[in-house]
Amino acid sequence: MKALLLLVAIGIVGYFVYRDCFAVPDLVIVAPAATPTPTPVPFAIKSAVRNLFEEWKRRELGELQPAMPGPRKLLTEIRRNLFDRGEHTEAAVSGAIVQALAEMGLPAGEREHIASGIMSMH
Repeated sequence: MKALLLLVAIGIVGYFVYRDCFAVPDLVIVAPAATPTPTPVPFAIKSAVRNLFEEWKRRELGELQPAMPGPRKLLTEIRRNLFDRGEHTEAAVSGAIVQALAEMGLPAGEREHIASGIMSMH
């Protein structure tokens, strides 16, 4: 009887030793996090940014023709549109301008420079 009990105990210990030392652990596959796609800029903001971009190009070329409507009015329109969506900061305005410039197809290296130029127009 003692031999049978000893044999069962050795079998149980052997099972746990084998399971902990020699068994291959289960592989956990983690799916990569999906990158959220930015929501497209509303048409009103994109239209205002396109007009501001044209005005910025005119000013960079040295032409001082008056633009209709003025840049200040267009920037106010962008701020108002973003405010209605719950975005209140200047960083949100700048981000919306950069995103609209990206959707217009401008190169990535130029977007920040053009956005800062647009934000500084009066």
